[in-house]
Amino acid sequence: MDVDRTGVAEYVAEEIRRSLLLDRIPKEPAKACLLHGPPVPVPVRSSDGTVSFDGSRVRIDWADTSERVKRATGPRIINLGDLVQVEWLPNSGHEDGFLRFVTRETVFSKLPPEKDPYALVLWGSARRDLLTALIGTAVTARLPHPSTRTSPGNHEADAHGPSPAPAVPPAADHHDVVLRRLRELGELYRDGVLTGEEFALAKAAVLRGF
Repeated sequence: MDVDRTGVAEYVAEEIRRSLLLDRIPKEPAKACLLHGPPVPVPVRSSDGTVSFDGSRVRIDWADTSERVKRATGPRIINLGDLVQVEWLPNSGHEDGFLRFVTRETVFSKLPPEKDPYALVLWGSARRDLLTALIGTAVTARLPHPSTRTSPGNHEADAHGPSPAPAVPPAADHHDVVLRRLRELGELYRDGVLTGEEFALAKAAVLRGF
């Protein structure tokens, strides 16, 4: 951390300690977040698109400048029960950052943020993109505490965790949209823009979204 920011970080940490002391929080390991996340709904416009969270779902609407593979998959709607964690790296002004929503299906994916349909690249205004931390914090505060998590493949833990929302059959007028996006992804794959893994993940995202 920059030297000129260490004082701010120490101040924030001390204020948190005082708040927890006043609330008489037990010293035992926490099983839930002790600090409330930002109130919802909370929408934020970033350089890669607009992301919002209403307390139960995350929605990403891509910008015109987003990668073709992202725009081809259409808006992302992610249920809170499908999320494992949120990853956030700020835009430093010299290096791009990202906001990534890790789901049960993508937890082992290694796609770069610019091609990941569940991640926004933070490459524009560093000051504006810092607001995406509000989304990351709001979502993280409503996820199961890390101390209660187990491996994604643990079915016993899944049985006690939040259940994904039931799939809703796509409306008839959405079929053409799905087919068009699948064709676009096929063209990107044939042109060599997407690798096999990227094509498979993007295709799954389109089908899951509808």
